[in-house]
Amino acid sequence: MLKNHKIISILLTAVIALGMIAIPASKVNAEAEFELKGFAHIENVGDQWGTVNSDGALVLGTRGLSRRIEAFGIDLKNNSGVSGNLQYRAHIQNIGWTDWANAGTPIGTVGRSLRIEAVEFRLTGALANYYSVVYRAHVQNYGDAQGWVYNGAVAGTEGKSLRVEEIQVKIIPTSQVQTNPSVNYRTHVQNIGWQDWRSDGSVSGTTGRSLRVESIQIKLSDGCDGGVVYKAHCQNVGWQNPVADGATAGTTGSSLRLEAIEIVLSGNIANSYDIYYRTHCQGFGWLNWAKNGQTSGTIQDSFRVEAIQIVLVRKGFASPATVAGVQSNQSFTSHDVSWIRINMENRARSQTSKTQYLIMIDYTHSKCGIFEGSQNNWRLIKYFDVGPGADTTPTPSGTYAIKDRVKYFVSSNGFYCHYACRFHGAYYMHSVLYNKDGTIAEGRVGMHLSHGCIRMEIDNAKWVYDHCGNGTRVVVYRG
Repeated sequence: MLKNHKIISILLTAVIALGMIAIPASKVNAEAEFELKGFAHIENVGDQWGTVNSDGALVLGTRGLSRRIEAFGIDLKNNSGVSGNLQYRAHIQNIGWTDWANAGTPIGTVGRSLRIEAVEFRLTGALANYYSVVYRAHVQNYGDAQGWVYNGAVAGTEGKSLRVEEIQVKIIPTSQVQTNPSVNYRTHVQNIGWQDWRSDGSVSGTTGRSLRVESIQIKLSDGCDGGVVYKAHCQNVGWQNPVADGATAGTTGSSLRLEAIEIVLSGNIANSYDIYYRTHCQGFGWLNWAKNGQTSGTIQDSFRVEAIQIVLVRKGFASPATVAGVQSNQSFTSHDVSWIRINMENRARSQTSKTQYLIMIDYTHSKCGIFEGSQNNWRLIKYFDVGPGADTTPTPSGTYAIKDRVKYFVSSNGFYCHYACRFHGAYYMHSVLYNKDGTIAEGRVGMHLSHGCIRMEIDNAKWVYDHCGNGTRVVVYRG
C-alpha cells in the first residue's frame, strides 16, 4: 500500500480543495466497537498511514524527527450500534482554525509548507452521550507535556508558532475517562463575542491579536461537590461583586476591558483541590500562575486581559508548569504597582550584593522581591507572597546574606522543608511544610505564620536555591 503514496499525494492535493476523500485502509484499532484508520501528510515525507499502538490509539505523524504535520484525515468504522460520528478541526499556520470536518474528510494543506499547530476532536449524535474521544499532540519544544485531553479541548498551541509532530487519538466509553473534576470556562472577546467553552487549561481568548476579553463565565463539571466563585476587575468599574457557577463576570456591550480576575473554589472540593489560573495581558504576555483567590492581571496599569487558562490541581501536588503547550514569560501573578511594591523597589535601589541577585523581604506585608542587576541598577524579576515569622516568633529585620544551603531538612515537629537557604543564624528561606510522603502539611503563604524562617511556595524556593548563590544579599524590613 505504501508504494501508492506518490499517487495519493497528488490526489490529496486536489481532494483537499474539494473537501472530500475516502481514507484508504490502514491498521485497524484493536477496540472492537470502533475502527480508526487514517493518514498524515508529513514534512519531507508526504503521506504516511497511521498505526495503532498497544493502547488502541491511532498514531499519526512522527516524533524525534522535528517534522511538522501539514494535513491529516481519519476514517471511523462505528461498530457500536450507537449513531453518531467523529469530527475534527485543526489550527493551521497563517490560517487559523479550519471548519469542523466529519470523519473521512482530510484537513490541512499540501504543498504550502504550513504546519498544523493544534487540533480538536469531538463526537456527534447519540455517540457523544456514551463515548468520549481522547487525544494528545506531540508538540515542538513541549513534547507530550500537555497530556491527554478529550471531547473538544485544544491539543497543541495557538499563537506560539509551534508545530504538531504527532497525534494520538482513540474512542473509549465515557465511563473509562478519568473522572477527576473539570473546570469549564468561556470568554467574551472584542469583535468576536462569546467563544466556545474551554476546559482544564485550554486557552480561552486570543493572543497576538490585541483583542480584549470583556467578560468570562466559569463552572465546574457536573457532579463536583462544590462550585467556583470569581470576580473581575473591569475598566472604569474596578472590582465587581463576586459571581459563581457559570454567571457572567465582566461586561458585554460596553466595550470595556477585563483587567484582572480572582477565582476560588467553594464547598467540599476546596478541601481537596486548588484552582490555578493565569492571564495573557497586554504588554506582558503570559503571567505566572495565580491560585485560590490571588489576583491575575493588572489593576493600576489599565492593561487588557487577552486570554486565560484555568486548571484544577489536587492538593499536595506541584503547581502546573507547561499547560496546553504554554509557558509563562513573566514571574508575576499580577502586575502590581501599588505603594508596597514601589516601596520595595525604592529600598532596593542603593543595596549591594556579592552576586547578580538581591532578595528583599517585606515582613509587614509578607512579600518577597527578587532583583537582578547591581547597585542603583536593580530590576525586579520575581515578586510573590511568602510566610515570614508569626507575630510571636517574628523574622528579625536586618541586612544579611545567603551563607549555605541544604536540599531539605526535617523540622523539630517532623515536617520536611525543601530548598533551604540559610541567611542568618538558624533562619532559612525554604519551601512550605511537607509531610514525609510528599503531600503538603502547611501550604499557606501571604501571612505571618512560621517560627521565623521565610516560607515560600516550593517553585519559588527552588528558584532561589538554584539561582541565588552564597553571598546574595537578603534584606528583611518592616514595610
